[in-house]
Amino acid sequence: MELIFKDFSGFALCRFYNNRFSIGFDSLSYTFKTGTYILKGQISDGGWAISYALAPLVKKDVHIFNNELYTSRFYLNGKEVILKELQKISIYLGNHTVNRYAPCNMSGYKQIQKAIKKGTSKYSLDDLITMFCLSQDRIHKPVCHTSGEAWLITAAIGLAMNKQIFCMPWQSNHIVSTKHAMFEIISKNVKRHNGILLIPAETTTFLEGFADEVIDLRSPLSF
Repeated sequence: MELIFKDFSGFALCRFYNNRFSIGFDSLSYTFKTGTYILKGQISDGGWAISYALAPLVKKDVHIFNNELYTSRFYLNGKEVILKELQKISIYLGNHTVNRYAPCNMSGYKQIQKAIKKGTSKYSLDDLITMFCLSQDRIHKPVCHTSGEAWLITAAIGLAMNKQIFCMPWQSNHIVSTKHAMFEIISKNVKRHNGILLIPAETTTFLEGFADEVIDLRSPLSF
């Protein structure tokens, strides 16, 4: 898989539970291939906005620039596409108050079964349970009641839906230090699926062992 951004610029109203953060991103040009990418920086440095723009919880939250100064362009496997086409193959991971990709009030079990019945899944339910080390107890609960395992469950739902781009919200040092083992499992399975995983993070500590590249987006003032 190959995804190319050319002068990707704009801003997004990033949502996490009941919080909203207005974040801009400025003229990112980069080639992503199958793998895990750390978008390093603080909340304001744009990594989260880039990840969120690909998989917004609310579509109107994202505004990209196309004007005399900036023309955001996207290429998927050598073909120019619009952002909406990328959003169709992307999923936003985690448990959120509103998640149009993986409804928080429905169990992971039911969501994966639904994808399998639609014929979108390359994997069986048992495959995904094994791949993501899902517990039999939590997979039958609404995603909002699965605590940290929601990261694994929503990633499994994404594979069941045959998504190709897996997007995370910004990860603080504390979250990275406690959830990195889960992120490593997600990374392994996304790459096995020939997909791309984007992790906007404050630090690369604990992530460097499985990240394929680190894109440093920090502003000079944040060093």
